[in-house]
Amino acid sequence: KNDLWVGQLETRIQKFFEDAINKKKPICLFIDEIDTICPEPLGKITEGFDHDKITTIIQKKIDSLVGTQVVLFGATNYLHKVKNAIKSRAEIVSFQLPNLTQRTKIITHQLRDVFIQDEAIIDEIAIATTGWSPRLLIRYLDKVKSNKNKTHAFVNEFESFREVMAQECKLNAHIEAPKLKFSSNYDDYLTSFVLNDKVRDALDNILLFFNNPTLYKNLLKSTRNLLLTGPAGTGKTSFARIVANEANALFININAGDYKANPYQLKEVFLFAKQYESAIIFIDEIDAIAYEGAPTKEVLQTEMDGFIQNKENVLLVIAATNHPKHIAQTVLSRFNMVEVPLPTLEQRTKIFGNHLRTLTKNNSLILSTELENLETVAFEFAKKSEHFSPRDIEKVIDSAIEKAITANLKRRKNPSTHFGHQYKPQSLQTNPILTKSLIEEAIENKTQEKNIQLEFNFLNLNKMSV
Repeated sequence: KNDLWVGQLETRIQKFFEDAINKKKPICLFIDEIDTICPEPLGKITEGFDHDKITTIIQKKIDSLVGTQVVLFGATNYLHKVKNAIKSRAEIVSFQLPNLTQRTKIITHQLRDVFIQDEAIIDEIAIATTGWSPRLLIRYLDKVKSNKNKTHAFVNEFESFREVMAQECKLNAHIEAPKLKFSSNYDDYLTSFVLNDKVRDALDNILLFFNNPTLYKNLLKSTRNLLLTGPAGTGKTSFARIVANEANALFININAGDYKANPYQLKEVFLFAKQYESAIIFIDEIDAIAYEGAPTKEVLQTEMDGFIQNKENVLLVIAATNHPKHIAQTVLSRFNMVEVPLPTLEQRTKIFGNHLRTLTKNNSLILSTELENLETVAFEFAKKSEHFSPRDIEKVIDSAIEKAITANLKRRKNPSTHFGHQYKPQSLQTNPILTKSLIEEAIENKTQEKNIQLEFNFLNLNKMSV
């Protein structure tokens, strides 16, 4: 970043090597992030540098070290990005992320002088820290040790370091690390997606695979990757996220639309996942990169086959699409397909009930007395919301709450204002009141919105057919 003039970096590199050689004594040279100055053509190019010229200089200087007392060390997090001409001149030593056994040893050693009431916390941390580097793990444990209340610190500090771990993953994707003490109550998920028998079986089978990977890999050669189909808003992304949390796997969420013109970038995602003990890649709108003739189709197929053949790590691809017919058959054959449908009347009743039950625990909101019989009103709302997805229902509840807040703000207007003056909402002195009529109004508005969208889609289909 300090090389502002043309040729300055090349001159500094030559001087770097020559100064060491001229000292005529044992010296170790170290170049960190060597991939940034000697990248493969498809790698990330640093603007303003002549990478081919720099690579040629470094090649010659490495060759000139023969017979001297100088040794060169290079470091990179992305070996596949380093020029082959440089890699061929080096012995490659790979530092892997610690596995479960190694993480347990690190945690036990770091906490050797700490009194812990429940020893099970060590196992829980070791399981939940898949993908953590030793440096990050030690920083987390140091933070815990410096806290007087160790029991609470284990959980509270974990969330902040979990976010740091995800941020350190430099990838064009949304990364989520496993959570500590994640709830396994399936009923908690009913506000996110419909847990019918097929979806529940798919979830159970994936978790069995993650808990018994050796058995599955030795006996089964068929695909375990999962393709979720169904209307928008049915919770396909939520399903994949829950699977990753239940399996204590790194969750890598990518939108296929961001990769449709860049096969190399897609390959990077798979290479990244292979570094981890267990990982799930979730590809939303996979039809954008998996149609017949797509430039990314071959890379996708090759990398998915590599996941199945991988004997060391537990890796899985879960994909989602609203248009399975647009996906090439060669890609479809690499998935097991599960439909995530719109909820039935009974399921919508449960979803509304779960949302309302959650709101009763929120001290910032008051539910009117007509909402006290949750099961009855949830059933009434469900009858009025046919063809609603879980996302639609969530938006209905949010819309009703927003109107309750607005109404409350208007009630709390500044009493000193007069006609013609603008009202300025004051801080709330009483909590907003959510009423049955507000939710019914939100359902009606959502129904009208969906009808308009259906008409628009119908008109577009007619235009396409013409």
